[in-house]
Amino acid sequence: MKSIVTMIVMLVSLNVMAATSVLLQTKTVVGFAPEDYRGVYSTTVLSNGVVQYENNKVYRDYCDILKTEPAAVNTLEKIPFLPIQFFKTKQIKTTDFEAAVIFESSGTTGSINSRHFVKVLSAYEESFITCFRSFYGDEKQ
Repeated sequence: MKSIVTMIVMLVSLNVMAATSVLLQTKTVVGFAPEDYRGVYSTTVLSNGVVQYENNKVYRDYCDILKTEPAAVNTLEKIPFLPIQFFKTKQIKTTDFEAAVIFESSGTTGSINSRHFVKVLSAYEESFITCFRSFYGDEKQ
């Protein structure tokens, strides 16, 4: 159950991050004034960082090497982001699970592609559809 909650938190964060690009372009998002939205975004992303630190060994090890404690990450600017190379050479997963599907980035000939391990494909699809509809409306209309 905890891993499903972790996945949902990650997906909410992805939705919020996608909405951020709209915020930057339009200055408002789905009824939030920018200052209100930043608070929602910050709270979601910062709490997700704690979940990642507690349940993602690669992320925890990276933060530990940087000597970054979750409690010290109290602004978006202080979030330690994993180098993109890690997604090419390590299995970045929150909790230990067998991936239902692995998405890979496109690459050039001879390159190593980044990989995204997805535990619950239906949760990923639901997140994508929800985000799509919030920007473009119901796809059936």
